[in-house]
Amino acid sequence: MLEITIRKFKLADSDAVNRIARGLHPEWFTEEALANIPRDIQLAKCFVAELEDQVVGFISVFSHDGKPMIGWLGTEKKLRGNRIGQHLVERVISELREFGYREIRVQTVGECEPPYKPYEQTLRFYESMGFKVEKRGRLREDLGFKWRFSTLRKSLK
Repeated sequence: MLEITIRKFKLADSDAVNRIARGLHPEWFTEEALANIPRDIQLAKCFVAELEDQVVGFISVFSHDGKPMIGWLGTEKKLRGNRIGQHLVERVISELREFGYREIRVQTVGECEPPYKPYEQTLRFYESMGFKVEKRGRLREDLGFKWRFSTLRKSLK
């Protein structure tokens, strides 16, 4: 088991977060998303995962109409399967419980035709963490895919 430490994001972590996000592109993040991540993580509450003093993952959470939402989540591609994402989500949930929140949401691609493995993995990850689909967005078409966002919700009770 890897010795992962989760801590609050510092501005000095920006390059590492960008490196991780770029390492996942194009599987998870579009060029537009990559441009937004550095700005978004400075406005949101953000945590990073460290392994041997190296940032290997990140997560951000923000408030939307008073409801906490996960904004971005990414881990080093070569370290997938080591529960880094799980540790990051658990840290956010712990913080939210301390503030009295009762639920958290995340929006991700919930359906895609033809099937796209990275989106399927993301959906399975959140479902494995106890998130359930709350609503589905409108069907969109882009870059040869038909897809829709889903908003997933997890109770923190």
